[in-house]
Amino acid sequence: KPDRQFFRIISQELRVKPAECLMVGDDPVNDYAGPQQAGWNAVLIDRQRRCHDQSIRRITSLAELMPLAAAVPVDPGPARPGDRQ
Repeated sequence: KPDRQFFRIISQELRVKPAECLMVGDDPVNDYAGPQQAGWNAVLIDRQRRCHDQSIRRITSLAELMPLAAAVPVDPGPARPGDRQ
C-alpha cells in the first residue's frame, strides 16, 4: 500500500484527480506517506497521540475529519445533460 502506484491506479479507476482524494489511516508509512507521494491528501488518525512528526496532518478522532474532508478541492468537471445548475 505505500507504493504510490497503488494510489494512482485507484485515482484513475475512479476518474478523479489525485488532489481530490483523501486517505485516512493510522499508519504513518502506509496510510500517509504513500498517498502523499501519489498527490493525494492524507490524514493520520492518531488516537493515542503517538506521532510527534509535526509535518504530518493528524487527527485524534473521526469527529475531526469532516472539516478536513470539506477542504479537499473537488473539480466538478464539465456539465452533462441533465445536471442541475
